[in-house]
Amino acid sequence: MIVFRDRITHEDHISDAWGGVLAYGDSVLKCKCRWGMFSDNEDVALAGANASAEAEDEGGSSESKERKLDLVHNFGLQELDFMDKAGFKEYVMLGIPKWTGYQKQLLQDAKLLLNQGQEIVRRRYRRGD
Repeated sequence: MIVFRDRITHEDHISDAWGGVLAYGDSVLKCKCRWGMFSDNEDVALAGANASAEAEDEGGSSESKERKLDLVHNFGLQELDFMDKAGFKEYVMLGIPKWTGYQKQLLQDAKLLLNQGQEIVRRRYRRGD
């Protein structure tokens, strides 16, 4: 399993186990998720478990279930309660120069690779390959 970290804060943020697709120049990981009712005390049933060995509760459950995204529940993600809207705006504004620098570097690297690829094509064309 690969765990990706934030370049600025170096905190673990995402994992390849989420099954996402990179988008917007590999800047955003898009993950499929859906809403569901989950309990924090849910038992996990493993594949191949003997269902008859477990007695199922036919009555109503006293557990309260909460509506969450399955991605949030399965990976134990938590809401940032230490940052309000103003704090988030400040975080973004302070990070923009760093993120802009990362994007510029990615573009320069891509341009360098493109130039190298064009040079290889020119050499092959001259040789007649």
